[in-house]
Amino acid sequence: MIIGVPKETKDKENRVALTPDGAKQLVAKGHKVLVEKNAGAGSGFSDEDYSKNGAAIVDTEKAWSADIVVKVKEPLEPEYKFLKKHILFTYLHLAAAPKALTESLLKAETGAIAYETVEDSYNRLPLLAPMSAVAGNMSVTVGSYYLAKFNSGKGTMLGEVNGKLYGKAVIIGDGVVGRHAAKTAYGMGANVFIFGRHEERMDHLGDIIGKGAHILLSTPENISEHIKDADLVVGAVLVKGAKAPWVVTEEMVKTMQPGSVIVDVSIGCLIC
Repeated sequence: MIIGVPKETKDKENRVALTPDGAKQLVAKGHKVLVEKNAGAGSGFSDEDYSKNGAAIVDTEKAWSADIVVKVKEPLEPEYKFLKKHILFTYLHLAAAPKALTESLLKAETGAIAYETVEDSYNRLPLLAPMSAVAGNMSVTVGSYYLAKFNSGKGTMLGEVNGKLYGKAVIIGDGVVGRHAAKTAYGMGANVFIFGRHEERMDHLGDIIGKGAHILLSTPENISEHIKDADLVVGAVLVKGAKAPWVVTEEMVKTMQPGSVIVDVSIGCLIC
């Protein structure tokens, strides 16, 4: 098989779909790997790293001409012209993507396989889970940054000082994203409130996150009550293969304190 690795074109997307070691393994099995020039630069991999592991460094069109194209993010409009009757592996998130992308994939008869919908024998999402874990960790880091006064935040620190917890972090969702966000916020020393829909998980969540975390049932009433004095709110809701709902209503946002921060991981949005 000929496997192509285009350079990501989405703004601030520095990841690459295949590492040099991955290219080496594919070449060892008899496949041809075509890596677009500078595709790995944002991840710290040079063209030489790929070429010395057997990959060929090519231009954009050549990378897209492969039997299998592996990417990180969905194709953007300027890339639609490269779609053809090949197999595309990437995070597609078609439920939230422009309609034109779905139409372009169908027109080109592209065999599109979305990482976020691939399940294992236990109905888990093994390709989405690692990215969700990173997103959960980063949501708190990014949220904490925007809470700072120099970023027009309210100036609240998420952290423990002399045994006292400062900052209230509200995490909506108890899946992979929510658990990692809660663990990060708890580890920093924040007051953590995590909302989930599964009562049977609550004792287990306390063991995972920390005994001092507040585990609550996700209802509009509970969220409304605790969002009022929240410093950071993280949206971490997942619906398999569909656009995740935003459970924080406009009315709830209006009750929040000025300078508080909302990070909605499900749609990749930051609201201050």
